[in-house]
Amino acid sequence: MALAPAIPAQTRLREFTRARADLMRGAALTPKNMAAWYHLGLAHYFLGEFAESADAFRHSVETAPDNDERINSTNWLYAALRRAGRAADAARALEAIPPEMTNQAPHTRHYLNLIRFFQGKMSESGAPKAQEYFRRILKGRVWITWGFVGAETELLRKPK
Repeated sequence: MALAPAIPAQTRLREFTRARADLMRGAALTPKNMAAWYHLGLAHYFLGEFAESADAFRHSVETAPDNDERINSTNWLYAALRRAGRAADAARALEAIPPEMTNQAPHTRHYLNLIRFFQGKMSESGAPKAQEYFRRILKGRVWITWGFVGAETELLRKPK
């Protein structure tokens, strides 16, 4: 039984470069551990390394132990591929979530709703507009969640 790598505190503390280094080692040591790949994907994403993020999230999808983890990972994989300029690959990634797939964990519903929107199965009115939603998230107090970190990172990122 492989030990799950601890989620580096550096990620929640916005020390993404340090977190990336630890997570790369963790993924190399436990290549079938979804959590290592998922959090490595987040570190790359928050650093703006979208191609590397997509690669990590692809491994995360492949090693996902259940539908909730597959949904979460696929959402981030899609986002990373789009940001990496690989729209066709992003569209193919969504095929991993068929119409009949559902979530169990309540927090996964948000990711599933986003995927359904990206698949064209939910209208724009059914999904929040990104910039507005990011600002709403940042008004909250749960600064250690990935949604908060991602929203914060996106609003701070300089447009290219």
